[in-house]
Amino acid sequence: MKADAQTTAAIRELIDRTYAVLSTPGADVASVFGAADITVAGSGQGELMHGPEEVALVAQHIASTAMQWVPEGVTVWCRGDVAWAQVLGVVRVPRPDGTEDVALLDDGRLRSHRRRMGVALLGRV
Repeated sequence: MKADAQTTAAIRELIDRTYAVLSTPGADVASVFGAADITVAGSGQGELMHGPEEVALVAQHIASTAMQWVPEGVTVWCRGDVAWAQVLGVVRVPRPDGTEDVALLDDGRLRSHRRRMGVALLGRV
């Protein structure tokens, strides 16, 4: 079932914060990816990371590339204290002659931590 407005707003804020961190070289990645039980799956084979240390290294590398992560459409569903979201948008990749927009499809499962939504799993590009 689609999430209520409050849950949708909380998850949208988390997505916006996450993409801002991934778009900013030197950003505080632990502010988004610091949960002790975080797990992130990427789009390629073998792209599965567990724990804040492993995830933070990858997030720091992504942020260092100065790609801009732009969520354009977010749909959120919820059941109990688990929500999941689909994000459609673009990643603006810097190129020597400008930027290239690459389609973005992300999905995430999120779990409520004492009324604060936290990333449990983010999906693919």
